[in-house]
Amino acid sequence: MLIREANPGEGPICDELLTQLIQMESRWDENMDETFTVCDNYEHRMTEDDTLLLVAEENGEIIGFLFGFLYPSPVHKKPLALLDALYVREEHRKQGCGKALANRFLDFAQKQGAASVELKVITQNAAALRLYESLGFGEIKKYMQCKL
Repeated sequence: MLIREANPGEGPICDELLTQLIQMESRWDENMDETFTVCDNYEHRMTEDDTLLLVAEENGEIIGFLFGFLYPSPVHKKPLALLDALYVREEHRKQGCGKALANRFLDFAQKQGAASVELKVITQNAAALRLYESLGFGEIKKYMQCKL
């Protein structure tokens, strides 16, 4: 498996994977539209400053992706990093792909001078929680929601 930065033209593949992530998460969030299709999201995002769009490739096929970025905060001394999206195709899970993608982003964030990496994860997604905890992530804030 090869972890690398996405090449120009691979944005649509990452859009497809983000669509699959939304479909997966819709089983836990009834307000997510499982029919939504992501289009033209990553092609331009990969060229923005302080962003990283990674793909995991195996035998010439993209099997996973990660998108993250740095953002300055006026109340923090150093910038923060956000791991915005991470997805691995179901048939390639539990083989170290997600961990490799996340570690590459953690390295990027550290080299860019970020104080920490943040992410949001659906609390019912036990596999994702295990992955992030194995990487050293821990709960420091709660993101809460009041359904109306």
